Amino acid sequence: ERGSGSVVLTTSAVVNGIATLDATTDLGATTDTLAVTGKVYNQGEQVIKSGLTGVVSIGNVSVPVSFEADGTYAATFVSFTGPIAENGNTVELSFKRDDGNTAVYQAKLTTKQVTDQLAEIAVMTDWGVSTDTLAVVGKVYDAAGQVIKSGLTGIGSLGNVSVPVSFEADGSYTATFVSFTGSVASNGDVVELSFVNQDGDKYLRQVELTAKQVANQLADGLDFTAATPPTVLSPTAADETAATSQSTDLAYSLTFSENMDYDSLKSSIVRMTNVTDNSGTFDMSLEAALANSVLGLEVKFWNAVSGGTETTANDVRRLDIKSSTVKLLEGKQYRIDLVANDVIGGTSTDGLKLVLPAHLADGFVFTTGTHPTVLSPTAADETAATSQSTDLAYSLTFSENMDYDSLKSSIVRMTNVTDNSGTFDMSLEAALANSVLGLEVKFWNAVSGGTETTANDVRRLDIKSSTVKLLEGKQYRIDLVANDVIGGTSTDGLKLVLPAHLADGFVFTTILSLVGDVNNDNSVDLLDLVMVAGQFGQSGADLAGDVNDDNSVDLLDLVKVAGNFGESRKPAAPTLLAKGLAFTTQQKLSVQSAIMELERMPVRSETENMVLDLLVSILPESLPVRTQLLPNYPNPFNPETWIPFELSQDSRVKLTIYDVTGNVVRVISVGYMQAGSYVGQSKAIYWDGRTGSGEPVASGTYFYTLTTHDYTSTQKMIILK
Repeated sequence: ERGSGSVVLTTSAVVNGIATLDATTDLGATTDTLAVTGKVYNQGEQVIKSGLTGVVSIGNVSVPVSFEADGTYAATFVSFTGPIAENGNTVELSFKRDDGNTAVYQAKLTTKQVTDQLAEIAVMTDWGVSTDTLAVVGKVYDAAGQVIKSGLTGIGSLGNVSVPVSFEADGSYTATFVSFTGSVASNGDVVELSFVNQDGDKYLRQVELTAKQVANQLADGLDFTAATPPTVLSPTAADETAATSQSTDLAYSLTFSENMDYDSLKSSIVRMTNVTDNSGTFDMSLEAALANSVLGLEVKFWNAVSGGTETTANDVRRLDIKSSTVKLLEGKQYRIDLVANDVIGGTSTDGLKLVLPAHLADGFVFTTGTHPTVLSPTAADETAATSQSTDLAYSLTFSENMDYDSLKSSIVRMTNVTDNSGTFDMSLEAALANSVLGLEVKFWNAVSGGTETTANDVRRLDIKSSTVKLLEGKQYRIDLVANDVIGGTSTDGLKLVLPAHLADGFVFTTILSLVGDVNNDNSVDLLDLVMVAGQFGQSGADLAGDVNDDNSVDLLDLVKVAGNFGESRKPAAPTLLAKGLAFTTQQKLSVQSAIMELERMPVRSETENMVLDLLVSILPESLPVRTQLLPNYPNPFNPETWIPFELSQDSRVKLTIYDVTGNVVRVISVGYMQAGSYVGQSKAIYWDGRTGSGEPVASGTYFYTLTTHDYTSTQKMIILK
């Protein structure tokens, strides 16, 4: 590498025979020693002072990070064979929290950092902030921009916690949230403020908390204007009374006191709830209804309270919603709300806010007159049922109490719809009367849980069978076909309104069994063997590793998995290697126990040898039988050394270094470590021969003490310079 410079000779330089030349070059700076230090910050710009471990890397050299009480981290690089760093090199800092979250930060070394042999790097992470105390403050203004100083009451809400709002003479409000059991707020949480004036008008504001607000425990300046919103003119109280004669089809209108925003209304959702028994909530997206002609929901926007023409401008005065697919239950009461986009009850910044007449405060309520509804199986149940086992298990839940005798006299019909064969009729009454039929039928008085019933309060029907075996990989349809319980008339039995996906019966698909697929990923591979080995020696019911269902995990289960290696329901099962698999200490002990039992066998089969080879490949090292501190190396040393140790169980580890007078020279908090051997340079504790403040120590004898949760040991080392 070369550098160059130039100078124009002056008369003085020629006369004196001396020309001074300062040459600036692009030659790089290098160093054989570099200290990297700084602090780690969360999103709220707070220093993280505990719960971290870390590694700093330059090129292919990595050293562990030590931490001080004030959160300062430090890592020192030293080379005895040449430069360790030069300007332009990338320093990578990797930190890990106790909860397993990691943050990686990279920075390029400057020339000054290299020449000073010190790189101070502040690490900004995306880790969130939480607090157990938060104050929310601000002011409320009227439409004229004046602070409202009296006549307001308010509530502040954060999640499921609500607190009253207090007011000062100058109109400032404060809501304070405090938790004595943990976090009350995190960045990203939403604070909702609700105010009511003397006239009963309600004003809402929702604010998403920033990391800075949470870190400061103060969300201030949350001011907003309580402007008068438009009013809903209809439906009126008279409309609500008249609506008790509502048909079973949905027909609903809203009219407004002034022009409304078409786009805000279009993105809204109408929510309808059965308030008689708080079931059957139905959300209807207006935008989806406009885009999907087969949805069965008709939505129209008009530019007049009555009559007028349809509009897509911001002059909407009436909204009409109709549906022939949303069937309502006879004799039930329903509530309708416009709940999305804050069109009703929201804030002026998020959408259009409307003032509701008193009778609409809890939604427009009307009473209908039709038939009970089948609530489940839902469409989601039908989709999930593709993982149905080959035993029959089927449930129907109802929206209201059903007639036990009518249901009991019904018949469940099941048909193999893959090839239209195997129709099977099962009499529920016969099943109840014949205990050897193998068909279990139960009637319950609740949609979930409850008790069995023989009264006319049936809310759920369960049908199971261990004798009705279904064909693997086939699709089946189930219908309740007798006594007109579903789809019949009210004179012949109980009539139910079916969801659209049940019009042709509940359809599900059975699955092919795959012995040894412990993790249910449709292939038998190393991961399944690992799961079994991780539970080796355990006994009891419902163990994932108990492949042969004998309530214990042993060599027979390992052999069953290995015997089906490569079997798959996937087009091509990937090859899984042992590299990268992570184990808990208990799992390592279980795998080690399986290895020892296999090694004790005088004769092993080919499959047993394969199991042994695989287990050894995923756990090549045995866990230490005891925790111990080993001699450092090199010893004597100058200026760095490595201190190896072994852990027989998981523990937090700390190393303390003392001088001969007993004074603490350095404390290295290693962090929470899994059981194992930490002997090589990549795992052992590294000391760079410096104090906690970064000063090199003098030659002499030093002592180092390893401390875990139940072990303490001290050894001697010597530094020679």
